[in-house]
Amino acid sequence: MSHSSRDVALTRAVCQELSSANPAGGPFETAVAIDILADYARLQDGAPWPKQLHEWLARSHAGLILLTENALASDWVLKEATILTWRQSLEKGFLVFIACDKAVITGEKLKAYRYSPLSLPSIQWVDSLDAATIATHVRHAIGPAPPRTLFDQLVGYLTDLMTDTVKPNTMKVLAERLRVQAPAWDPNRDERAQYLEEIARRLLSESLGGFNGVNELIAELARTVHAEPLNAILNFVAPYWVDAEVAGRLRALNGRTPPRAAALNASEPLHSGLMHVSRAHNMGLDYLISDIAGGDHGQTAKDISAQIVQWCRTRGDIAKEKDSDEAVKKALMESLIPVYAVLPERIDPDVLDELRDEFKSVVFVMSRGPQLDEDARFRDVDWLKPALDAAIEKREQTSYSTAVQIINNKRGRR
Repeated sequence: MSHSSRDVALTRAVCQELSSANPAGGPFETAVAIDILADYARLQDGAPWPKQLHEWLARSHAGLILLTENALASDWVLKEATILTWRQSLEKGFLVFIACDKAVITGEKLKAYRYSPLSLPSIQWVDSLDAATIATHVRHAIGPAPPRTLFDQLVGYLTDLMTDTVKPNTMKVLAERLRVQAPAWDPNRDERAQYLEEIARRLLSESLGGFNGVNELIAELARTVHAEPLNAILNFVAPYWVDAEVAGRLRALNGRTPPRAAALNASEPLHSGLMHVSRAHNMGLDYLISDIAGGDHGQTAKDISAQIVQWCRTRGDIAKEKDSDEAVKKALMESLIPVYAVLPERIDPDVLDELRDEFKSVVFVMSRGPQLDEDARFRDVDWLKPALDAAIEKREQTSYSTAVQIINNKRGRR
């Protein structure tokens, strides 16, 4: 449950209603039991975001947002709402409910507080802040929890990948450096499989424990693992430094009508853009990303358009080499695969508008200064916050490049 810390009384009342047993013979007596995750006191704006919230948001089966005026003004609630709606866009069956007074929470207010990209009107609304009414609506809509969340599925994929490649001694070293505790004994499960599952959970939970970067992880695995599985593991793990809220907002742009554009404060636009898009799609392969060559201030829309068209021609899944420009643009518009174009840092607002008019199905991502300075001349741009920490971005880019070199060296020895 996402809520403002100023609405503790309402939050407690809703939790009590949702937790209480259904009345015998009542209309929802067969509803499933609901286990509620809500933090009443510890969440304060401006404080470091508790790491356990990442796990809550990754492993829950539904989300409820108490969107009061207090919540609307809370950076916490915006972050949680973004991640919850992101999960809904990725995961079939994941439910998000928004409880509010719709006469108070208007479209204008949603836009003013940066909620517009989340497409909240398409989510299940409860036009009430009465605890019993909210609980009744949720109980009526929610069904049995799916056996595995999307996070659980990713853990499973990574576990399967490591099961066939990571040797016992390497597994023990990984567990020690990732600070993974020995799993509880289970006579029905292989101990190695349990260890690898816990290692996968840690790798996908935004923490590398005693590893200072993915390069150290890949270097350790390279002792016994071949290049191609190493590369697959790197692709799984590398994007997890990207802020989940930023990834969620970037993914939401695919569901919007044009114009689609976002701004990062990346120092390494291509690498950071790739990592952000990969995280936005939860390391799936259902997207394409094009990098546009940099240029002097004043680079024209025609120059960038030609690059996008030529990039499409090199992709066998969009257009063919001999297709005309118009045929390429038509194929791009009809493509079911989301396409992102990472633009040069210095681009004119008029150029961006021309590109968005020409390529209505493309999400344009531009980098805008070290502090993500917002510029009112750019219309309908989602300024992705929190802004990137330049030191972290550089560290992760260097770590990734080193990991790639380790894999390439491994390929060279085979």
